[in-house]
Amino acid sequence: MSGYDDRRRDDRDDDYDDRPRRRDDDRGDDTDDRPRRGGRAGAGREKVRLPAIFLTVVGGLGVAFAALGLIQLGQLPAQLDQALAEQNEKLDKDPNLTDDQKKQQKQTMTDIMGGVKKAAPAFYVVNLLVAAVVTLGGVQMLRLSGRGLPIIGSVLAMLPFVNGCCCLIGLPVGIWCLIVLSKPEVKAAFAARSAAPGGY
Repeated sequence: MSGYDDRRRDDRDDDYDDRPRRRDDDRGDDTDDRPRRGGRAGAGREKVRLPAIFLTVVGGLGVAFAALGLIQLGQLPAQLDQALAEQNEKLDKDPNLTDDQKKQQKQTMTDIMGGVKKAAPAFYVVNLLVAAVVTLGGVQMLRLSGRGLPIIGSVLAMLPFVNGCCCLIGLPVGIWCLIVLSKPEVKAAFAARSAAPGGY
């Protein structure tokens, strides 16, 4: 009986020795997977940084230009009236136009200047709002705080009729940001940021 008991104890000892090794191996596999997942997200963060900074700069320039336009809005009617007077003077001196043609062109210019005076405030306000969205999109892209606003900001940065002169740099920057935002490693970085404690 003593030999039989010894064999049972040996078998239990062998089973006990096997169990920790299997758990350690499982933990090792999980540990090996984590760096690969973290490395992909880290690569996404690196790729997003530079285009996000450029998008923020484009939005900031748009905000500055729109704010400057709103500040100078009070001077716009006088400037338009002066431009209209100069154009009318040139028309009066043009010998190739009849009196009816001169009158018609003067009326057309007057209507155009009047439309500009009415639309200018709304134009600058829209530009300011659009530029603010572009700026926030760049900031959120830099912080990896959701892809929605960065995508919207990138598209708005490419539109010349809502972003003023900034479209000259906004077009390539917007395209660049959209390409970067579509990359799998960048999507993984956004997902990792959202899944992190306090992420949104």
